[in-house]
Amino acid sequence: MYYIRSIALLVGLGVLGLVWGNNLYACDVCGCSATGQFRGLLKEVPDNQIGINCYQSVFETTHPPNLFGEPAHETTRETFRFVNVNANYRIGHRFSLQAQVPFGFFKQTGYNTRQSGLGDVVLSVNYFALDELIGASANSIIVIAGAGIKLPTGKNDALQNDETLNPNLQLGTGSTDFLFFTQSTLRLGSSGFNAEMSYRINTENEHDYQFGNMFNVAARYFYNIQGDKFSHTPYLGVAYEHSQQNTSFGDRLSITGGYLLLLEAGYEFWLGNINCGISFMAPVRQELSDGLVANKAQFSTKLTYFF
Repeated sequence: MYYIRSIALLVGLGVLGLVWGNNLYACDVCGCSATGQFRGLLKEVPDNQIGINCYQSVFETTHPPNLFGEPAHETTRETFRFVNVNANYRIGHRFSLQAQVPFGFFKQTGYNTRQSGLGDVVLSVNYFALDELIGASANSIIVIAGAGIKLPTGKNDALQNDETLNPNLQLGTGSTDFLFFTQSTLRLGSSGFNAEMSYRINTENEHDYQFGNMFNVAARYFYNIQGDKFSHTPYLGVAYEHSQQNTSFGDRLSITGGYLLLLEAGYEFWLGNINCGISFMAPVRQELSDGLVANKAQFSTKLTYFF
């Protein structure tokens, strides 16, 4: 009966997530650097840790004519790469503090746009609501909830040809935003289920531009193979992200926002206090920026040291 309640909790989180489901800028259409990044597989409550996560997302954009009816580059390709330095510090049994310092490297074909530098730093606190064994077995359940703040540390007013770059191509959003998230894992022997859900409330920046609020949800099945000195864990999952439309001077921009449904395959390897992992996400259904933007793939790697 305990197993049934635990599975129901994880499934419930996933179902809830699926249900929720005239300015200075030259153009508001382009693959977006502000897209959500998923937290990834959680097998156990994290100890103190420091690590590096590398993330890449590729978009293809079809550009409409400009305000004067002149054609732009028909299609461009946007590649967003982030190198995130992450740290987690435990405070007692129930809490931990987390920090993420991102460095972005963006490239857009057609307009030959390139950007690199510090992005928006994220600070958050985790609360371990549940972390216990099920009966006398090795089965366990973990539930983590948390909240955070994204600081406007990344540059958001970069110019190209004397014109402010598309806000999607800036290193930062220029706004202070608020994040809320939860993550749960149920382990049944060598197998396990992981679910995560997050919601980000974006505020308006000094240019009167505001990114739409963003919602992410993901569910994964993993299988742990334990060796004498190491373990490795392949996993499969599905993920969904939805973004509301952006606004400029309070007006909604119809060619922004949308949703993205992805399939995920990943692999993690543990050797002592070192964990490394790789994840690939491929879109199976999407509607971004009124159909003008298409996500091609998302890819990430990580290396973490626990102490």
